[in-house]
Amino acid sequence: MALDPRLQPGVDALNRKQFSEAQALLEQYCRDCRDPYSLNFLKAKMHLIEVYQKTGQHQQAIALCQTLMQSEHPKARNWARRMLPHLGGEDAPSSTPPAPTQFKSTARFKQYYEGKLLPVLRQLERQRKTVLLRVILLAITLIALLIGLAIRLSFELQIFYFIIGGGIIWLFCLGYLVMFYQREFKEKIIREIVAFISPSFRYTQENANTPSRGPFIASRLFAKPHRFSEEDCVEGTWNGTALYFSEIEAERRVRRKNEDEWRTIFNGLFFRADFNKPFHGYTVVRPDFAEKHFGAWGQMLQSANKQHASELIKLEDPEFERLFVVYGDDQIEARYILSTSLMQQLVEFRHKVERDLYVAFIDNTVYIAIPYQRNLFEPRLLRTVVAFEPVLEYFETLQLMIGIVDDLKLNRRIWQS
Repeated sequence: MALDPRLQPGVDALNRKQFSEAQALLEQYCRDCRDPYSLNFLKAKMHLIEVYQKTGQHQQAIALCQTLMQSEHPKARNWARRMLPHLGGEDAPSSTPPAPTQFKSTARFKQYYEGKLLPVLRQLERQRKTVLLRVILLAITLIALLIGLAIRLSFELQIFYFIIGGGIIWLFCLGYLVMFYQREFKEKIIREIVAFISPSFRYTQENANTPSRGPFIASRLFAKPHRFSEEDCVEGTWNGTALYFSEIEAERRVRRKNEDEWRTIFNGLFFRADFNKPFHGYTVVRPDFAEKHFGAWGQMLQSANKQHASELIKLEDPEFERLFVVYGDDQIEARYILSTSLMQQLVEFRHKVERDLYVAFIDNTVYIAIPYQRNLFEPRLLRTVVAFEPVLEYFETLQLMIGIVDDLKLNRRIWQS
């Protein structure tokens, strides 16, 4: 099979021993590849394992090699099985697996905060105060100018120009100043926190290469959005499981009385990861609002609320049934996926986040949506950034999302649940 021309530059850089360039090109190819089951995609992963090995990134090499051992292609599985012992991993799936990667403790993060983040935060604090002062001075200047303008105009136009004109100018300038400060903060702080959790993770403020609109629609958790935005994207591998999450706002246009009205259908964190057992249908888990509020009548509403030709799946776990309602196209497969232990793990994770939880199992992928009413990784202009508590909140939120792999044991095969 001919090598994909888009993959060739990464292979050439590897042959020239330009490992940094090769890693960037190969990782980009893997992100952009539209067919994750193609031989070119598998070859890219094999070359990437070699790059990780040459550059001392042993954890990343082992984790990626373990994912290849689950491949549908026998040659890829055999190659990974032979390669794994040379990386320091076990030589067979039945052997004792390598110790899972552990999260950093709060105490260790505080040391990192005091040693590396605090000096940068002090610079950003001065920048925050400067931005705040400029915003106040700008407001005062605009008010003075608009008062002078209003005096020279007819009385009927004074209020209009004063409020509308001044408000637009002030909001535009405010938005620009705050946006510049927030981007600087994310680049210097959020990116560093992600790297501290695991150097294998990649953080970007926007995702121009693989936007999540397609996966968001594919999850079938929400209606198809007419307007979609995404920011604060994290991608990587944790304990052998590839994952990706970002902040998403999805809106749908509704026609009301000859006017378009925009309604938010989801705002929060949207997570997706490999689910290490292939399956054919789809299973969707939603918060059980109906039964919670209407009891037995709610169960009737659940049965009537079928989506995409799905049917209501009744399960045996009372606590799970109290919190969630499940729809799917295959009763047997839904029970196969939602094992007793996975249902318990979802219940525990629901209590952990203390928020509604939406979960979908489709095309060998698990999607999880957690609604939030605010942007989680943006600093507040009216709050100091040097205090440890807000920085700890960013750290804990990131670990919460990455920790879904451990919480739901996504790195285990489904029959081991």
